[in-house]
Amino acid sequence: MAEQHDAVQAQVVEQGQQVAEVAVAGVVVGAVGFALAALVGGDDPPLGADGLGEMGEDRALRQVAVQGDQRAAGAAEVEVGQPAAVDGQLGADGGAVHGALPLGVVGELNTSQLLSIWSIHLDKTHSMQSARPCDDPSIALRAPAAPTGPPGQHPGMAATSPYLTLHNGVRMPALGLGVYQSSPEETVRAVSSAVAAGYRLVDTAAAYGNERQVGEGIRRSGVDRDEVFVTTKLWIGDYGQDAALRAFDLSLRKLGLDHVDLYLLHWPVPGDFDATVAAWRSVGKLLAEGRARAIGVCNHNPAHLRELIDRTGLVPAVNQVELHPHFNQRELRAANAAHGIITQSWSPLGGVKVYWPSDPDHIDSPLRTPAILDLAARHSRTPAQVILRWHLQHGLSPIPKSVRESRIAENAAIFDFSLTTDEMAAIDALDTGSRAGLDPELVDTAMFPQQVGE
Repeated sequence: MAEQHDAVQAQVVEQGQQVAEVAVAGVVVGAVGFALAALVGGDDPPLGADGLGEMGEDRALRQVAVQGDQRAAGAAEVEVGQPAAVDGQLGADGGAVHGALPLGVVGELNTSQLLSIWSIHLDKTHSMQSARPCDDPSIALRAPAAPTGPPGQHPGMAATSPYLTLHNGVRMPALGLGVYQSSPEETVRAVSSAVAAGYRLVDTAAAYGNERQVGEGIRRSGVDRDEVFVTTKLWIGDYGQDAALRAFDLSLRKLGLDHVDLYLLHWPVPGDFDATVAAWRSVGKLLAEGRARAIGVCNHNPAHLRELIDRTGLVPAVNQVELHPHFNQRELRAANAAHGIITQSWSPLGGVKVYWPSDPDHIDSPLRTPAILDLAARHSRTPAQVILRWHLQHGLSPIPKSVRESRIAENAAIFDFSLTTDEMAAIDALDTGSRAGLDPELVDTAMFPQQVGE
C-alpha cells in the first residue's frame, strides 16, 4: 500500500514545476484573461501529469456488466430524481443528480483556444422510454476484481458508459470528453480518437470557436452520427427570440449536422433576464420542431431556474455547472433533482482552480488532496479516476477535458471499480463551498460584448 501511495504521490510531485509555470503564466495574463478562462469554464489544464492537469481525462472505458437489464448491453440507466445504484453503491446524497461544463467567449478573442468538447454514448437502437428507478442494488454496474499493476494502467479496456435518462425520455451517456483550450488541429484529433475509442458524448459551444472541428472529428471517427450525442450552447450575445434561432442555424452549419442532441443556454444573464427568457422560448421551439432532442441550461442557480420555469413552463433537462470535490454544489444538485433536471459537471477535476487560482503561489487542486491520493493508492488508480468515479456514483455527468489519447483513455477507465460509502463521504467532506469559476450573477453582455462570428 505504501509503495502504491508513493507511486501516485510521485506522479503528482513530478508535475509541480509545470503547475507553478501555469500559475505564473496566469498572473502575467492578468485579471481579464482569468475572467475569460473562468467564463469559458474549462476543466483540466494542459499540464500532462498523472494527478494534475491533463489528468482530467479518463482511461479507456471498460466494459460494464449490467445486471437485470438487457435492453442496452453495457449501459445502466438512471432515472432523474431517483436514487442511483452504481456498483451497488447509492449516491451519498441518496439522489440522482449530475454535473456540468463551462462556457466561452468569442469575437475578437482567439476563440480557437476557447474549446470544450465532450463525447457521450447514445444507443439509438433501443427505445427511448424512460428507465425505471435504479433503487435496486441488483440492477447496478458490476465491478470486476480490482486490477493489478501501476496506478491507472489497465489492459483490455472496452469503451462504454452508463446512461442517464433525461426527463423527456432521451438517454444521455453519463461520461463525456472535452478538449478545452486546444487548437483546431488538436480538437479534430481528440474528438475523432475519443469517438473511435468509445466515447459517445461531445460537448462544445458556439463561443468555443470549435464547432467545425467537433463535426469534423466525428466524421473522421468512422462512427455513425446517430451513435454520437452532440451538445452545443447558445452564447449570451445571441440571446433574444430571433437572434437565438439564427445562432442555432449557424451552429448546425458549422457542425455539419441537421440536429443536435442537447442545446444549452450558456449562462444566465441576471441583469437582462428578459433576454434569457426570450432565448429559452426560442430554444423550446427548436425542441418542439425536433431540431434539438433535448434542451437545458448552464450555470443557473435555483432562483434562475425557478424564474425560467415559471415564466415559460419549460423545464431544462440538464443544468451544467462548475462541480468538483472542492465545490460540490449539494444545494444546487438538490434543486435540480427537485425539478427532474440532471446535473452535469464542468471542471469535474477542479482544473478551473489551476487556470484561475485564488493564490497563484498555492495551487489548491483536488487532484493533490491527501484524501484523494490515499484513495488512488488504495484502488491502484490515478487521482483523476477516483474523482470521476465519485461523480458517477453521485449520479452526476462529468465531462473532463483532454487532447491526449492516453489521457482520454485513462479518464474512461472508471467502470471496473467502486468507492465505498465511507470513501464517498470522505470526498464529500473536501467541499469548501467556494467556486473557482465566474459567479453567474456577474455575467452580462457589457462584461463580455463579443459576438460569435461565422
